[in-house]
Amino acid sequence: MAPKRASGKTKIPWGTIYTVGFIALAIGAAIFVATEPARPAKKAAAPEQAAPASARDEIMTQADREAFEKYEGIIKQADQFVANGPAGAEAAKTLYTAAIELNARHPLAYFNLARVIEEEGNHTGALGHYHTVLSLLHPQMAEGRKTVHTNIALLHMNINNISGAIAHWKEAIDADPRDAMLHFSLGNALLTQGEHADALKEFKRCTELDKKEAKYNVEYGRLLLTTGDEKLGREQIAAGLKKGDEQQLFQLGMYLYKKDAAVAHEVFETILQRFPAHPALGTVYYTLGQLLGQVGKADEEKKLYEDAVAANIFASTLQRPMFRHRNNLEPAHALPAADVRTQLQ
Repeated sequence: MAPKRASGKTKIPWGTIYTVGFIALAIGAAIFVATEPARPAKKAAAPEQAAPASARDEIMTQADREAFEKYEGIIKQADQFVANGPAGAEAAKTLYTAAIELNARHPLAYFNLARVIEEEGNHTGALGHYHTVLSLLHPQMAEGRKTVHTNIALLHMNINNISGAIAHWKEAIDADPRDAMLHFSLGNALLTQGEHADALKEFKRCTELDKKEAKYNVEYGRLLLTTGDEKLGREQIAAGLKKGDEQQLFQLGMYLYKKDAAVAHEVFETILQRFPAHPALGTVYYTLGQLLGQVGKADEEKKLYEDAVAANIFASTLQRPMFRHRNNLEPAHALPAADVRTQLQ
């Protein structure tokens, strides 16, 4: 049940989700970091409240301001290369490194460099830079610390170091105890380790912190069913299906498609009942057909594929399952779109 990040790896958009907030906080802390001695680890005593912007401007010299503007400019250049994808990675790394040489006590360049080299598969180097960021962040910068610990946890998940991921999910939760998604991610990691009782507590906590997200109730319910608590498990699943909006339920159904066919089937049936004009109705029919085909219900599978075509799903999406179902053909034998409808007549 672990969340996903970019293609080819177990990823989710967490790094991306929190990066904007982190960057803002990191830049906002620039003056503090640039004008104070480097802070040791997280256990350092909490400092006094940061001075207002006007006071910070007075603290900084003209040379300081010019140096920091140059630092920011280099990072912006590097970010533009990152936006170009892998082709810009080398130039971005060179620029981030130059920014670090210019200001080795500001965390932003380390953080962005870590993300670039992590994408290249340099996990050891990325971890080193992430930990440098943690050593530079002010202890009270909870949002920034949450972001970095989240990225480290996801990296550990990608290299199958589940215990390392668990440790950093817990650190992220320390920074923001009311973030339901962090508890959900920790629960998934604990579940992977076989720590079902602790995972159950985390999933339950999700349902308490976020009353609107259907996924938390459904996943809590699924785990309860595995413990033998049929009554509470079914209640939680039903609560999730009742509260979820059309987008939540669709995402949940796709999420569960290869994890729990029975509950995924319930989710898609709920969509048909509650949202008969769902914008992805064709995909709902199509996926339901696949689920029924997996359990040998060929007639119902065929009918759902017909409904998918009627709902204007692109025929090319249907070709592989349709022709496997009807003619036992390999995907290479799939016919043009017009012939798909002919076969369904």
